[in-house]
This record gives sequence, C-alpha cells and structure tokens, in this order.
Amino acid sequence: MLKSSPKDIGKQFSSLRAERSLPVRQAGNHVFEIASPPSEVRNDGARNRKRGLTLLEVIISVGILSSGIITVMQALTYSSRVTGVSSDYVRALFLACDKLQELEFKESQRKPSEAYDPAQESGEQNKLKWNYTIEEQGLKLGDQVLTLYKLNLGISWARKDRKEALQFVTFLR
Repeated sequence: MLKSSPKDIGKQFSSLRAERSLPVRQAGNHVFEIASPPSEVRNDGARNRKRGLTLLEVIISVGILSSGIITVMQALTYSSRVTGVSSDYVRALFLACDKLQELEFKESQRKPSEAYDPAQESGEQNKLKWNYTIEEQGLKLGDQVLTLYKLNLGISWARKDRKEALQFVTFLR
C-alpha cells in the first residue's frame, strides 16, 4: 500500500482545484476545499425560477373571481326585488289598518239603534287602490237574531307588469 505524503495530497487537491476552480487550503496534514460563495453555486433551475403566475393560473383565478362576483350580484338583485315586494305589502297592510280604524271610528259615532247603510266606497292612495263594501248579515243565536255587518276590504296595486291584491273580510256590529 502506498502512503502519500501531505505534499502529494496537496498536489492532488491543487489539480482538482484547477479543474473545478474551487479554492483549496491545506492545514498541516489536512486539506480543505473551500466552498464558493452562494452566487457562484450552480443551481438546478428550480431555485432560479422567477416567482410569478402563469397565464393559465391567471385565467383560472379570473374565472373563479368572476363567478363569485356574478353570484353576489344575483343575490343583491333578488334581495332588492324581494324588498320592493315586501314594501308594497307593508304599505297595503297599513292602508287596510287605516281604513278599518276609520270604519271603527264611524261605528263608534253611530247610535246603537241606527243601522249601517249598505255602503260601497273606493279610492286611491299612494298608488294603492282600495274599495270596501258593507253588507248586512243576520246571525241567529238561539231565538235571538244578532245583526252584523260584513266588511269586504280589497286593496290592489301594480308592480311592473304584475298586479297584486289583498282581500280582508271582517264583521262589524
């Protein structure tokens, strides 16, 4: 077996250094190869790849984003339409309450011996059309007859191309 001296090892590493152009240092019997700075290290390409998005990734992202925006816009449109319809119903209910209170006030001013005149009235208020009829109804309780008056109150309105209506029926005494 051949023993190499430190000088022989140094020569071997010197030739290696010349081939690879890496600095080599020798300290006593030991020879050290000095690694080059990171800028000189050869990359395999993955590290050097620029951080960015490919065209396919951008197209997919825009597609996902646009479908989400379309869904939100449809929800907002539906919500505003439902809010409008709800607002119409609330206005119609307030008008019905107003007309019922008006009739109750007329009833409270009437003497008990006076009968309701069969009546029919109609009108329009805030784009809501209303009409009511009062009809006499007799209710027999045993051998006693109770006179009641049937009130039919109708409220109608138009929303775009649709016609909506509410009908209320109650009895007055």
